[in-house]
Amino acid sequence: NKAKNVNVYSHHKKIMVNNPNKQKGRIKVINARTGKVIKDVPVAAETTTTIDTNTQAGTYVIVTTVDVDTTNTTVFLE
Repeated sequence: NKAKNVNVYSHHKKIMVNNPNKQKGRIKVINARTGKVIKDVPVAAETTTTIDTNTQAGTYVIVTTVDVDTTNTTVFLE
C-alpha cells in the first residue's frame, strides 16, 4: 500500500506530509467533528509538503491517496 508509506504529522496548525513514493498523491483534511473537508491538496512525489490549515484547534482526519491506495491518519491541530 503506497499510501501507508506517506508520513503525516501535525505541528501547531500545520500538517507535514512526507511522500517517499515515486508517484504523486493527494491529501484531504477533514474536520473529525463536522465531517467537512477543509483542504484537498495534491502532494508531489518524493518531497515533504507543508499544509497551512489556518483552522480551529481540534481533531482532523487526514485521508492520503497514492494511485489507488488510500489510508487514514488522525492528527490534533493546536
